[in-house]
Formats: sequence, structure tokens, C-alpha cells
Amino acid sequence: MSDVDEQTISPEVDVWVEEVLSACNLKWDGPKTNFERPKKENLRIDGKTPVAEHVDYLRKTLNATYARRSEIEGKAKLDRDLAQQLRYFDQAYVAVDSNIDKAQAGAGRGGANDALKDAVDQLEFMRDALEAAYYSSAKDPEEAFAELRAKIDEAKAELEELGKEKDKIQDDNAREEFQDIFEEAKAGLDQTLKTLEADKFLEAEEELEEAKTVMQDLQPGNSEEIAKRKKQYQTAVEDARKEIKKLAGKVTTLADPQKKLDFDKHKAAANKIMTKVDAALKNGKVKSVRSDIPKLKAEVEKMKACFKEEPKAKAPPKGKAGKK
Repeated sequence: MSDVDEQTISPEVDVWVEEVLSACNLKWDGPKTNFERPKKENLRIDGKTPVAEHVDYLRKTLNATYARRSEIEGKAKLDRDLAQQLRYFDQAYVAVDSNIDKAQAGAGRGGANDALKDAVDQLEFMRDALEAAYYSSAKDPEEAFAELRAKIDEAKAELEELGKEKDKIQDDNAREEFQDIFEEAKAGLDQTLKTLEADKFLEAEEELEEAKTVMQDLQPGNSEEIAKRKKQYQTAVEDARKEIKKLAGKVTTLADPQKKLDFDKHKAAANKIMTKVDAALKNGKVKSVRSDIPKLKAEVEKMKACFKEEPKAKAPPKGKAGKK
């Protein structure tokens, strides 16, 4: 098959894509052209180009690249992956800036080569983030916020309907448990709306999912499922008690008074949660302790952390860890 250059096939491909999207009642909102990415620099100390010239070039390039941060920031408010890319972008900026300083400081001692190479590598991470933002599906902020607001309103309406089930419950403990869960879900949805109004789209998305998870416990559950959960919660509490007892036996080994205070604080919090869970399970309020089990496990982990040695200070990471 003979070679066909990109310019020859691009128009045909564009037409085909438009036809396919049109047939599916879809429209391409992405970029019409490819991202213009500068070629990766190859800066070497070869005796021809002064280090100062490389440093000056990198400084100007870094500032020009960082000036485009808003290209990521705007979309990152609505895109979780881009929010992560924005963090990488900022980390890389700090790393490039630091390596430029190192190159400048090591110019007369032959230590500039590695710093220049690291600076160039980190600059690529910043360009990765800009490229990701360029190809990211463009969302209209007003439309995205309106859609999420509609989902919150829909969840509130659903919650009100579920609330009517309370009148059908005969057992006092079960009715009280239902009311507790209802109030928790309502508070969650109210907080979700406040978060959205504070222009925190991604956080509001997460809070909505959490509130809807709580709402699931307002649905009538079968006895087998409730019994299974009760057993799981009881096991979790017993495991926590055993672990706390074991850790308490080692508390005298804590040399740091602050760690001893932290341990006692988390132990008291764990005991308070276990007392609450025990009482709830005894009264048949299985669903109401759903959120307490993760809290209990978290307190136990914090108690364990009191016995861990503090890691030795390390140099700050350079840009994005684990990058390709």
C-alpha cells in the first residue's frame, strides 16, 4: 500500500466523522486542529552556549508556559482528571523553577547539566497538562452546574417521597432509626447545594453521591440483608476492640508525650463510637450505624499511627511521580 500523507486523508476522515456523528445525533465539540506542542528542548553544556543563556531561555519558557495555566484551571473545575493534571502542572512548575536555580548556581562548577536536564523533563509535564486540557471535552459551566442542580432537586424530591414511608412503620425503634437516616440524607443534600453554590462542582458531585447512598437505607430492606449487615457491624466492633486492647498494651512504649495524648484522644473517640453502635444494634437500628463503622476503623488506624516512626526528611518531589 502506497504512503498517503496526513493532509491527504484528513479531509476525508473529517467528512466521515461528521457523517457518523450526525447519524447518531451527536456533535463534535472538540478542537478542530492538533495541539501545537513545542519540541522538547535538548540543552547541553557543550562549551558553545553559555549556561546563562540556557538559564535565561528556560526562565522565559517557564513563565510563558505558566501564563497558560488558566487553560487548565477553567476546565479543571468540572473535570476530575484535569483537576489532577492541574496539580501536576503546579508541582512541575516548582520543580522547573528549582532546577533552573540549581543550574544557575552550578554553572561554574560543572553541575549544571543534570539540573538543566531535570528542568526540561519537568517542563514536559506542564505541557502534558496543557495538552490534556486542550483535548478535553469542553463543558459549558452554566450547563454543567444547571444539570447538577437539577439532580440535587430530583434527589430532594425523591427523599420527600421516601419520607412518607415513616408513617407505615409500626415499631418505635425502627421509626426512630428511619427518621435519623432521613435527617442525615436531608442534611447531606442541603450541604451539597451549598457546596455547589460555592462554585465547588466536583466536591458537590461527591457529596450528592454520598447523600444518595444514605437515601438507599430508607428503602425497605429484607430481613436477611439486615441480619447480614448486623453481623458484619458486630464483627467490625469486636475486631476494633481486640486491636485497641492490643495497642493499649504497648502505650507505655510511647516516648513522645504528644503521641500518648493523641492515642488517648483517638481511643476515647473509638470507645464512644463502639458504645453508640452497640446500643443501636441492640435496639434493632442496624441501618443507622452504617456511617459509624468507617469512622471507627479510621480512629483505630490513627491509634496505630501513633506507634509509627516519623519518616526522615526528604527532598521535595520533582513534578509528577510515576509519570510515563
